[in-house]
Amino acid sequence: MTKNRITVQKTFDDIREITFSGDYDSDEVIFYVSGNKTNYFFGYGKDENEAKNNIVAKGLTRHVSTEVSKISFTGVYLGIFADGDGSGSAHVSYFKYEGKD
Repeated sequence: MTKNRITVQKTFDDIREITFSGDYDSDEVIFYVSGNKTNYFFGYGKDENEAKNNIVAKGLTRHVSTEVSKISFTGVYLGIFADGDGSGSAHVSYFKYEGKD
């Protein structure tokens, strides 16, 4: 079985930082993203419960608001992408969003 790599990268303006990178031995993975007023949390695992309990990175919410920078605020977005040598593929079969008040 080919090892897969999971990487979390934060980007703010022209600054990019990889905050987590690790091998993952399965061909299927569940990603988990959660947030509160001050932070976003990122996790992954073989099922939703494992992903919620395997938080590997976090990011400050203050860097995506107009109070911090003078640039226009267009909203928060999440991107999932695959990168490789062109010999493989990636497939997203399910995306779930639960809003919180």
